Amino acid sequence: MTQQQKGLPTVSVRLPDDLRERLDALSISTGRPRTWYVKEAILKHLGEIEAKYKIEQARLEQYEKTRSPHQWG
Repeated sequence: MTQQQKGLPTVSVRLPDDLRERLDALSISTGRPRTWYVKEAILKHLGEIEAKYKIEQARLEQYEKTRSPHQWG
């Protein structure tokens, strides 16, 4: 049973030709589908990206709290 048959949602990603070729070569050489590698990359790095966003958001919120409301007026 494939992922699609299990009712999981689909996400489309546009990739540059060179990245798609690398992904295809890896898939062919290992016998695993491209989807497996895309999912692995997301699982490995999503936490890092989320953490970075949370840090940036916290910094922005802190900056906004320390700004004087009369600074521009």
